Amino acid sequence: MYENTIKAYIGDADGVQGGCGSITWKAAKDSKKVDYEGITSLLFKLSGVQEVLQKHELTSSIIVSDYTLIIPGSRRFLTKFFDKLKVGG
Repeated sequence: MYENTIKAYIGDADGVQGGCGSITWKAAKDSKKVDYEGITSLLFKLSGVQEVLQKHELTSSIIVSDYTLIIPGSRRFLTKFFDKLKVGG
């Protein structure tokens, strides 16, 4: 309940900081995922795979690169509170 309210307040920023600590809601690092099904589909469509690859100057690394997808990282909601608070000056 409160978490969603704080997330709405943070919006697109990385987080907020106050007198007693900080709350962050950052995106994790993007990751890559190889679309092996796409690679397999391409290879099955080709007849005489090796000859066709050479004819079109394709290498396995080019094919893998073409079918590698960027998967956006998720945002993590973290709270950090200071260990010792100064109360009353």
